[in-house]
Amino acid sequence: MMILCLVTSSANAGETVTYTYDALGRLVSVSHSGGPNSGVSSGYAYDAAGNRTNVKTTTPSSGGNCTFSVHDENFGYDWEFPSNGLAIWIDIAGTCTAPTTINYTFSGPGMPSGNFVIQPGQTSYYYYYLPVPCSYAGSGSFSTSISIASGPGSIADNAGSIHITDC
Repeated sequence: MMILCLVTSSANAGETVTYTYDALGRLVSVSHSGGPNSGVSSGYAYDAAGNRTNVKTTTPSSGGNCTFSVHDENFGYDWEFPSNGLAIWIDIAGTCTAPTTINYTFSGPGMPSGNFVIQPGQTSYYYYYLPVPCSYAGSGSFSTSISIASGPGSIADNAGSIHITDC
C-alpha cells in the first residue's frame, strides 16, 4: 500500500510538492513540480530494520530540451574492404543550449567505448571508428548503445545494430 500526500505552500504558490509513503508510513519519495524547484525529486531507501540507508536527489539539467536517438540503419560492414569502420549516427531533436556528453559502447569483446560532446545547435552527430580489420571476434551481429553522461537532454532510442561480414 502506498500513501500519497499533496502539500502546497503560499510561499511558492505555483509549486506542488508530492510526498509518497510506503505501507509502514516511511517516506519513500518527494517530488516538486512548478515553481523554482520543479523537476527536483528525492528517493529514500531503508534496510530490513527500517533504518534509512540512502537518499538520492535528482536535479534536472538546465540547458534546453533535446532528445538523442541512435539512427538505426542496421549498418553492415564488409571487412574485405579494410577502410570500413564502425559508426554511430545520432539524430538530435529539440534544442539544447548547453553541451551534452554522450557515452557510447559497441558490444563485443575488445570493441571501443568512450564519450563525445554534442554542442548546442547540432542536429546530428556521426562517430566513425576505423579498427584493425577482423580484430573484434570475427563476423556477426553487434550493437551500439548510448547514454547521457552529463548535460541536458534525454535518450529516445539508445541502441543500433551493426553486422560484420567476411572476417
